[in-house]
Amino acid sequence: MNMLQITLKVIGAVLGFFVAAYGTYYGCMVMDKIEGKAPQDGFMAVGWIFWFVTVPLGVIGGIKLGGIIFAKIQANKSRDSDTVN
Repeated sequence: MNMLQITLKVIGAVLGFFVAAYGTYYGCMVMDKIEGKAPQDGFMAVGWIFWFVTVPLGVIGGIKLGGIIFAKIQANKSRDSDTVN
């Protein structure tokens, strides 16, 4: 693994964490609004339970996306070096 690949995967993991965390939070908020419940009576009260699934999946998805972006960058570099020669 080179430094670019590690950096992209770490950035992907961090972004995946934040997207999953905020997505869960706002998703619970929206479901409470739709059902007309107060935050302490609805999904907001138990939303942290969903974090056990959404946050790890978000982190894994971010790492995979970082790897895919790295592969695309490497493919473009090799393609560009082939056309220059």
